[in-house]
Amino acid sequence: MLIISVLPATGFITYDGPYLEITWPPDYYETSVSTIVVTGFASGELPLNEYGYTIEYPGGGIFSEFWPINPPVEYYEFEISVPLVEGEDGNLITVYAKDTQNNKGVDSVVVVYIPGDSPHTFSQTNFNLGENSIQDSSWGHVDVVYTGTEYLQYFNLVVNNNWQIRNAPLMSTQGIGVENHLGLIFDLEVSNGTDVNLINVITNVGTSMLSSPPSGSPMTVPVGDIDVTVGGRGAEPVTVSNPEPIQISVPEIVDRAYNRNMVNQDCGLNECVPAAFSNSLRWLDQINDSLNIPEDKKSIPALRNFTNWDPINGTPIDGSDWHGKRDNTSDYVTTRKFEMYQIDDVMNEIKDDQDVEIMGPHHGAVVTGILKLSDGKYIITIAHDTNQGHDGGTEEQMVVYDSHTGVVTFGSYGIDTRQRLDYFVVECPKGNSENNPPEAPEQPSGETNGRTGESYVYETETSDPDNDQVSYGWDWNGDGTVDEWTELYNSGEVITSAHIWNTKGTYSVKVKAKDEYGLEGDWSDPLSVTIPKTKVINIPMFLQKLALRFSFFEKILNQILI
Repeated sequence: MLIISVLPATGFITYDGPYLEITWPPDYYETSVSTIVVTGFASGELPLNEYGYTIEYPGGGIFSEFWPINPPVEYYEFEISVPLVEGEDGNLITVYAKDTQNNKGVDSVVVVYIPGDSPHTFSQTNFNLGENSIQDSSWGHVDVVYTGTEYLQYFNLVVNNNWQIRNAPLMSTQGIGVENHLGLIFDLEVSNGTDVNLINVITNVGTSMLSSPPSGSPMTVPVGDIDVTVGGRGAEPVTVSNPEPIQISVPEIVDRAYNRNMVNQDCGLNECVPAAFSNSLRWLDQINDSLNIPEDKKSIPALRNFTNWDPINGTPIDGSDWHGKRDNTSDYVTTRKFEMYQIDDVMNEIKDDQDVEIMGPHHGAVVTGILKLSDGKYIITIAHDTNQGHDGGTEEQMVVYDSHTGVVTFGSYGIDTRQRLDYFVVECPKGNSENNPPEAPEQPSGETNGRTGESYVYETETSDPDNDQVSYGWDWNGDGTVDEWTELYNSGEVITSAHIWNTKGTYSVKVKAKDEYGLEGDWSDPLSVTIPKTKVINIPMFLQKLALRFSFFEKILNQILI
C-alpha cells in the first residue's frame, strides 16, 4: 500500500511505494468453485511496470506468476484467474505491483475452497473385449476433476474405508488454470458380475503427499457404468487382471516432462495405433506453424493404411506399423524407436516438444507426460479412446512402470498390470533438429587367422546420437569400399556378420555404419585377418638342411606346410 510519512526535522513527505487494493474477493471468502478471479487496482506516484501474485496452498506449496505493464502507467486495474486447492486453512493469495524504481505495493486475501457435491464421477467398468468380455466387473473407475497448475497435485481416494488410491500425481497435462480430467482405476472389492450402485468415498486433492488416509466424513456417491472397448495391436485380445490399488509414497520426484493439450480423437474398433500416430501428428501440426502436414498424411484413415492395419487384428506387432508410418510421413517428421530402458532419453525428447507413443503387447497410445520417481518407477500418462467405435470414450489415464522389473505395476484400460511394455515411438518435426551420423563402430572382433572356404563370424556395435536405427557396411578385403550392408539394427545393439574368403592373403577388415536416413559415419579401426591360417610345425633338422642345399626340395616343403 502507499505509505506517506512526514520527517519531523524537515517536513518533507516520503514515498514508500504504490498503493494496491484487492476489491474481490473479501478476506476469508468461501467458495465451491476451484478457480477464483481476483480483481483490484494499483496506483502510484511513479509509473507501474509489473504486477503479479503468489499463492500459498493449504498443506504446503507455493506458486507465483507475474506480468509486465507495458507501457508503464500510474493507475492499473487487474483481473487474475487463480486456481485453488481444497483445505481448511485456505489459500493465501498475495497480489503485488511494482513501479519503475522497484517499490512494491501488496495486498492479501485468504480464500477457502470447499467443494460441494463430489466433482469426481465414479463408474463400474463393463469390458467389451471379445472372449475376455466382463459385464459389471470389479474394476472401479474415477474421473478425477481438478484445476491445472504448474506444480504437481496429488489425488487420494478412500472407498468403503479402504485407502484405494494413494498419492496419485496430477500433472495438469490439459492446461494451466483450466479444468483437467484423469481416469484412474480402483478395486470395487466385489466379484465380477456384481452390480454396484453406491459407494462411500473420501477424496482429497492437495499439493503434498499424504502419509495417512485423508480425513473427513465419507460421502455416499452413485456409481454409473462405463463401457470399455480397447486394443488393436496384434491378434491377441486385451487381457483383464484384478485391479490393483495405486500406492505412491516416495521422497522425491526426480524429473518430469509434459506434452500439454494433446489431441485425442475418437477412433474405430482396433484403431488404437493409427489413432495414436494421428493424435501425435495433429498435435505437432498445432504447435508448429510451419509444419503443415496434409490430411492424407495425418488422418486416422491414412494411418490405417500406413501401418498395415486390418479390421480384425489391428496393426501387427512386428514393427512394420511404425516403419510404415515413418516411411510415409518422412517429408514432415523423423520417426525413431526407443527401447523401454531409454525412457530417460524419451523424457528429454518430450521436453524438446517431440511427441511420443507407447506400445504394449495389445494396445498403443500417445504419451502426455512422464514422472520419474526416486525408487526407479515411472508414472506415464496416456491419451486414448477407451470405447472404440463409439463417441465420447476419449480420456487420459495413468500407468506405473517399474524400470527394475520391466513390468507395469499399475495399469489402465488396454495396458494391464504385470504386462511388459514394448517400446516408444518418437516423432520430431523436420527442421527442428539436425540429423547426426552414427559413431564409428567398435573394431571388429573375431578370428584373425583362417582357411579359405570357411565361414568366420565377426562382431561389432555402434551408437547413433539421434537414436536412429543403423545398418553396418563391411569392407572385407581392405580396399576402402563397402562390400555389403546389413539390415537395420537398434542403436547400441551388438551385431554379428559372417564372411568366407576364397583367396589366400592378409585382409584389413573394417566396418562403418549409416542411419536409417542414409547418413554414414566413419570407419572403425581395422582388424587384420590372415588367410590361410599360419601353421606352426617343428621341422626336423635334417629336412631343414636339405631345404637349404636343394632349392627344389624347399619348394616342395613349403607346399606341404601350406
